[in-house]
Amino acid sequence: MTDPSDISPDDNALAAEYALGLLSPDEGAAVEARLGTDPAFLAQVLSWQAEFAGLAEAEVAPVTPRSAVKARIDAALFGTPKGSIWSRLSFWRGLAITGFASSAALAALLLLAPLPQPLPQVPLVAQLEPVTGGAQFLAVFDPDTSELRVQRSAGTAATGRVQQLWLIAGEDQPVSLGLLDDSAVTVLTIDASAADLFPDAVLAVSDEPPGGSPTGAPTGDVLAAGPVISL
Repeated sequence: MTDPSDISPDDNALAAEYALGLLSPDEGAAVEARLGTDPAFLAQVLSWQAEFAGLAEAEVAPVTPRSAVKARIDAALFGTPKGSIWSRLSFWRGLAITGFASSAALAALLLLAPLPQPLPQVPLVAQLEPVTGGAQFLAVFDPDTSELRVQRSAGTAATGRVQQLWLIAGEDQPVSLGLLDDSAVTVLTIDASAADLFPDAVLAVSDEPPGGSPTGAPTGDVLAAGPVISL
């Protein structure tokens, strides 16, 4: 596994150009092939995408979705949960950055009802776009409950394999958050040390043998990844 500190200035520039969509089709294909095998370079690309996403959000006025759209997305993501922050939040997708698979979307949140006192912490969200294969996920972390919900949008684990979720904070080594269920939604409880790393981190899913990585680090292909954002 490549150490993030090994990223050269040329690789940093290449990551930025890829995030902006400035590469030729052949150059872009070469970068995408590398993303699945070079976690350090992947983290650099995701860092640039998050940077450019912030610039895009500053320039593009938000558009409130119609209530019918919000209701359908609520139902698709969470059904009709009660009594938690999930019953007060809705999601919509908007253009954020140019990247994996021709486009990438980031999730945003709307408060649906007055919040109780004291005010809860702001949830964190990450949309994990395909890197190798067609897997795609939406992850939402509630700092108040330390609950991480991962919605599988596309793709399933390969036969005889499992999908493992990782958190990458800055130049630190990936931290395992657990294995994803075969069901549509996986709910994980995050310990305090990992929860502190969520802001500005990257979430990634790797393909692993049954029981998860035997080394404490990703051993298989990176299937999907995306930056964590605070809204």
